[in-house]
Amino acid sequence: MSNHLTKNKEQKLKKQDTIRLLLVLLLLLFLLFISYIMDMMSPGENTFTHLFYIPVMLSAAWFRKKAYILTIVLSIFHLFHEFGYHQPLSFDPAIRILALFVITYVMVSLSEKNKSLQESLVTQLSTVQLTTDSAGDIIGRCDSNGNIVYISPSVERILGYSQDEMKNHSIFDYMLDPEKIQKLLIELLSTSDELREEIQFLSKSNCSVYMNTVFSSIKYNEAVTGVVFMCHDVSERIYDEISVKEELYLDELTKIHNRKYIDEVFKQEIAHNDKDPQYPFSILMLDIDHFKHVNDTFGHPEGDQVLIKIADIMKNALRSNDYLARYGGEEFLIILPNTDIFIAWDVAERIRKKIAMYSFPKVNHLTISIGLTAYIPNTTQQKTYEYVDQALYMAKNRGRNCVAIFSHFNQNVLDILEVNWEKEYTCGEDKIDEQHIKLIQKINSFVKNHQEKITVSELTYLLSDINKDLMSHFTFEEYLLRKYNYPNLGEHERIHNQIIADVEHVITVCRRHKMIDSVLLYQMLLDIIIGHMETEDKKFFYLFQDKQ
Repeated sequence: MSNHLTKNKEQKLKKQDTIRLLLVLLLLLFLLFISYIMDMMSPGENTFTHLFYIPVMLSAAWFRKKAYILTIVLSIFHLFHEFGYHQPLSFDPAIRILALFVITYVMVSLSEKNKSLQESLVTQLSTVQLTTDSAGDIIGRCDSNGNIVYISPSVERILGYSQDEMKNHSIFDYMLDPEKIQKLLIELLSTSDELREEIQFLSKSNCSVYMNTVFSSIKYNEAVTGVVFMCHDVSERIYDEISVKEELYLDELTKIHNRKYIDEVFKQEIAHNDKDPQYPFSILMLDIDHFKHVNDTFGHPEGDQVLIKIADIMKNALRSNDYLARYGGEEFLIILPNTDIFIAWDVAERIRKKIAMYSFPKVNHLTISIGLTAYIPNTTQQKTYEYVDQALYMAKNRGRNCVAIFSHFNQNVLDILEVNWEKEYTCGEDKIDEQHIKLIQKINSFVKNHQEKITVSELTYLLSDINKDLMSHFTFEEYLLRKYNYPNLGEHERIHNQIIADVEHVITVCRRHKMIDSVLLYQMLLDIIIGHMETEDKKFFYLFQDKQ
């Protein structure tokens, strides 16, 4: 194979030299003709040597030392040409012939040097090519837009793509998080620096491949024209670290996450809420009722099987992006990202009912109590744990097998009735204040006149009546705000629509679960009404207070 390539190369060079020689001969013939014409027109003029500088330079550039043959021939021809005119002897022919030799020498020297440089460059490029082609790591080059100009064959072994498949495609097409790297590369191109980053690539089989990647900018005439990159596969180390981390964060018995893991998730969710205060998330704390009796009666091995099964039931009842962990003993903690209190309540009731309906071997039926709270912005992690723990304590005190919500307006929901709301919530417009009072009194009357458990028909009637009053109140309130040209009317109307949707969702959940804790309901409605007054209604109070 190598000999065949060498012969092809030699034949190609011979053909090239033949063509060049023919060109020089044709040029010589043409110049001889021109010289003859000029001699006929101006006999005795010394134009011959000047015309033949051109073929001498070409032959020197193309044939290097062989060009001296042409120079000698031309020099002899020049002497005959000079003597042909019987001119008196002078130094002019000698000087012109010397000039021909000097030009030949200079051109040959430059040509030899150029050849040497080319051979050196080819050798270096061959060495680089051999190195990159045989390298275990991926080595490549991109243009300034990130399009792959060259990539080493090792890419097929690591990512599964051939060189041809990736060439002229953007390197970002093969990254899991291209936006981040694009931003970093833009900075690299502007600073002409070096970038080192651990990047997650996607292989042809759609598997994650982790690679330590180094990017270096390519400069030409002080301008950055592209990027050279080298990728070292570190997937084995990363997957080992992930495996160790998973073992660290995994509960050995139930095979769900442990307290250490859920604490980290909690921190991430708080950070998300800090960046976006409108981002909600809810926390559930669950405790198996009378679990000590299970261990004492049936033994700890059976108790372990109960824990495993309950963890499995909860896991199947949650979404893929929800977080479940064994918090300790028979307690579990669930974090529901991007979930408000109403959806979280629905999830809690669904889990509670699934566990209550399941028949455990030997143990038969068990129940759980659930404490629930929504994260309150600017609240610490420890404080939120205290809130959800208090909610769980409330659920236990209400007879277990229920869901209790911690209200951040007041730890004891009944105390809200004693609040002198007029000082805090009076807006200055009598009709709106009357409607606010009517809504709170209606909920207050419900709490005073009902037991902790009420029928679905009673509950839906109450909620529908409250929803009717809310819609009437919102319609009148929006009319006045429109009349006074309230600048945030559009946003206020949107929040009103969301409140109506929340109450309707509560009605739907109540019908689905057949029975609901009336104190829990009271908390939720106060969160809707008082919360709206505290956060949104106060923003327009100035419109009416300024008129007084």
